Amino acid sequence: DALLREWSSATNEITGASKRDVEMILCSAWDGDNVAWKEDGWAQARRKAFELADELSAGADWKMLRELHSEFWDPPMPETGNTPMFSLRFKGAFGMQTRNQLMNMIEEGEAHEFIYGRTITDTVFYEQQVGTTLGPLIGPRGYYITRVTGRTPPLRPLDLSQPMHRQLIQ
Repeated sequence: DALLREWSSATNEITGASKRDVEMILCSAWDGDNVAWKEDGWAQARRKAFELADELSAGADWKMLRELHSEFWDPPMPETGNTPMFSLRFKGAFGMQTRNQLMNMIEEGEAHEFIYGRTITDTVFYEQQVGTTLGPLIGPRGYYITRVTGRTPPLRPLDLSQPMHRQLIQ
């Protein structure tokens, strides 16, 4: 029971569809337009991310830095017709997302977790407090600086007295 209680909080966040309002600045080592890694991209991305983190620590405007420097790649928009709303990252302003949605948006997966021991998404969901900025954190495409601006609790919390809920946590 003690172990189930310990894991129920994290499981609640996922199964209960809690959400976080997250913004990120990506200093990318990846060139989306050319579908290739940038030459010396990781070193450049790291350097830029730490410079931006220093600017933020000195009081720079988050939104302005995100707009000017975040390198989330979106597919080119069609010249005619409707603009698709799906898969657009809006320079890292994701809005309210579940853990799995956010993981997909920043292209994290089990391989990242295996190599680095934790995903950026899990850090944002389980550790980062609302109103805080964190990073740079290394991720699948470069270095990320994160900011959490809101959170919602699980919609349907798990109940340890329910056998199905206990099984889910196990």
